[in-house]
Amino acid sequence: PEIGVMEVLLTEDGASGVFMDGLPERFETLQWHSAEITRLPAGAQVLATSPACVVQAMKWGTRAYSAQFHVEVESDTVRNWAAIPAYRKALETAMGADSVGRLDSAVASRRVQFETMAERLYINWIQTSAQA
Repeated sequence: PEIGVMEVLLTEDGASGVFMDGLPERFETLQWHSAEITRLPAGAQVLATSPACVVQAMKWGTRAYSAQFHVEVESDTVRNWAAIPAYRKALETAMGADSVGRLDSAVASRRVQFETMAERLYINWIQTSAQA
């Protein structure tokens, strides 16, 4: 599992495309997943990557985009997800004792940054659909 606030890096395709436009080359984001893409569909492009997960974001065709990391962060996201027993177990396995409180604090301290990036990504996504 990749769980916590972790750094993501744009690839050359990500930095030069519309979907990730306006995002920094390196940025922190919320990760909370236990699965990953290990083989891209033919013609897909990796837009963002990290050492722990090669495909953090991808583009396939003209309208299919995906992100492994989470931009849909609200003030209660960590607590809500931690209320799901399987999610809490994965979090505690990855981050140890008091992981809910520590992750909640880490996310809260970056909330403005996360919201700004989410808004930019959503605007970019709308622009990509208008271009196709």
